Amino acid sequence: MTRHPLGEAHTRELLRLSGLAPPARLLDMGAGDGDTVRLLRALSFEAVGVDLKGGEGVEYGDLLRLEYPGGSFDAAIAQCSFFLSGDVDGAFREAHRLIRPGGALLWSDVSFTDAAARARRAGFAVEYEGD
Repeated sequence: MTRHPLGEAHTRELLRLSGLAPPARLLDMGAGDGDTVRLLRALSFEAVGVDLKGGEGVEYGDLLRLEYPGGSFDAAIAQCSFFLSGDVDGAFREAHRLIRPGGALLWSDVSFTDAAARARRAGFAVEYEGD
């Protein structure tokens, strides 16, 4: 897991901070080659990954416009993908649509503006913010 800073340790820290436990259903938005999806499944989460490249264990999909019904997931994880989407606010809105009420977004990314404010505008309550 080398495609985002600190790799697996970072993903595990996001999970720890979230308090999520298996068998929660998670969506990996911008799953790349599927490393995080494989880790989540190994930890007994139900995990679905989407990425523009698709691939083994990862569905093809544009994280800005996914075809899942609203509230389909307990949580979403997005590591270094919202910025690359070209529409950070749109990515936050789509994540909010897909996560059930009371669910969580585990997000880390490059941000040159107030990321917490962007998350709040999309409807999220920010429980942890770090740099």
